[in-house]
Amino acid sequence: MDKSQKPVNKILVATDGSEAGISAAEYGANMAKKLGAEIVAIGVINVHKYESIAHTFTGQMGWLSVKEKFIKEREKEVTGDLNKVREICERKEVH
Repeated sequence: MDKSQKPVNKILVATDGSEAGISAAEYGANMAKKLGAEIVAIGVINVHKYESIAHTFTGQMGWLSVKEKFIKEREKEVTGDLNKVREICERKEVH
């Protein structure tokens, strides 16, 4: 390692629970294991994706009326997504 480079202590993994998000968590955990780093995970809610779908069926006012409820429901799923990341890290013995 070049003296000007700092060691990697933490790796940020963002996941939305999708297959790609879980793959990113696997990759991040592998890198953390190799580097002796820890994982910091964040769950992501892609509101814009669902907003455009809702607009198609309900228009702007329809989306605004269900947006808060949608986000609350998705927060529960994010907890599950983050638990998947935790399981990956535990399996790979990464903290």
